[in-house]
Amino acid sequence: MKLITSFILILYISAYSQEFTKPELDSLFNLYNRIKNPVTQDARIAPDTSVIKCGFSIVNSVRLNFDNFTPEQQQVLLKLFQRPDAQAEVISPSGYFRVHYDTSGINQIRYNLQQLLEALDSSYNFEVHTLGYPSPKDNGSGGDDKYDIYVRGVGSLYGYTELEGRISSSENRYYSFMVIDNEFSHTASRGIDGARVTVAHELHHGIQIGNYTFSDPDTYFHELSSTAMEEFVYDNINDYYYYMDDFFN
Repeated sequence: MKLITSFILILYISAYSQEFTKPELDSLFNLYNRIKNPVTQDARIAPDTSVIKCGFSIVNSVRLNFDNFTPEQQQVLLKLFQRPDAQAEVISPSGYFRVHYDTSGINQIRYNLQQLLEALDSSYNFEVHTLGYPSPKDNGSGGDDKYDIYVRGVGSLYGYTELEGRISSSENRYYSFMVIDNEFSHTASRGIDGARVTVAHELHHGIQIGNYTFSDPDTYFHELSSTAMEEFVYDNINDYYYYMDDFFN
């Protein structure tokens, strides 16, 4: 089954139910594996970005439903849950973000790193300081309490925000980290513009799951509001315009 078809099925299920059948769990498992290892598959995730940009729903449905996978699948997932390795790291000028990236190889960052750091700080300034949202929550797994962004190939996706443990045992709020594409050569907005709208979008996901109760059925609304955040932070890019025909046809 193609990624697009599978994703539409998963999105529909997650919006209206919290129960997954065995075939649906298998589909989720395969999609998660392809997102985590796009260049180790027989082919990269099909570059059809007409519907899917963000892996938020897929990766977090897997996390939340971990106990429902087979023992064999769980062993694979535990390895995939590890944060990506990177050759270098840098802190943004604001001091809030730590960006992990490669300087060579297949995951080498292909756009301007300084402009990415500026985009992160601009997104944070608008979403937190201007709009008044609380900051996303970091658990220190990236080396300190700065919020971590990993730059690497993610196939046809723009990126995703992945939860990583509950903040409180009594609430469904989660620590998280962000992963964004290292090239944006396959996307509607190329290079640094693709990175700009992605960090605005994904930062908002981090805010959502770190500060408000999160569950599978809410992912549809999370995607709507995070896509709107792209427009609010980077009004001149308009990346989501390229995908509107697919939703309205």
